[in-house]
Amino acid sequence: MTIKTESESIFEEFCNLNKLQWQKIPERNLPTPDYKVTLNTQTVIFEVKQIDKGENFTETAGSRTVGNHVRAKINEARNQIKAASREQLPAILLIYNNLDPMQMFGTESHDFITAM
Repeated sequence: MTIKTESESIFEEFCNLNKLQWQKIPERNLPTPDYKVTLNTQTVIFEVKQIDKGENFTETAGSRTVGNHVRAKINEARNQIKAASREQLPAILLIYNNLDPMQMFGTESHDFITAM
């Protein structure tokens, strides 16, 4: 049994509040994405990743390499996203910052630009 992360709980709550049809994709031996969501008539795959660690983060200060947190999550999600592309479905990598309540340490716009 897999324990649901905070990011997965929030994602499911978001889908429910917005009346989106969603389905958790069962985990298998092969890499699989997390969710299928129906938007109008289009199925979209979501891979949800959560940032929990930051060695240099405190609530009052922090130093980091720009883009490292996001790049690490992109690398972790690579095989799950490839599984969606084999089904010829659009896929979205959703990154939730559970490290910083201000949603700034590691997930600012320039972090995403630098990581990609």
